[in-house]
Amino acid sequence: MYDVFETKSKVYIVMELASGGDLWNHLCHVGYYCEAHAARMLTQLLNAVDYLHQHQIVHRDIKPENLLFSDCGENVG
Repeated sequence: MYDVFETKSKVYIVMELASGGDLWNHLCHVGYYCEAHAARMLTQLLNAVDYLHQHQIVHRDIKPENLLFSDCGENVG
């Protein structure tokens, strides 16, 4: 399953690669993250947003449900 978006000069194919679930479901299951893990997660998020902004891209829907893990092994809090 994938989505295709086109501009005048580019074609973007968005594919689902993240099989580890989302942050919201993981937090509901675990209940909390230790401070060190939360700090790492926030650092990764801010680095990702910085990358997007450097490329003139605005996400506009950052929330726990949209923060995905690449695999189940990352879900350890």
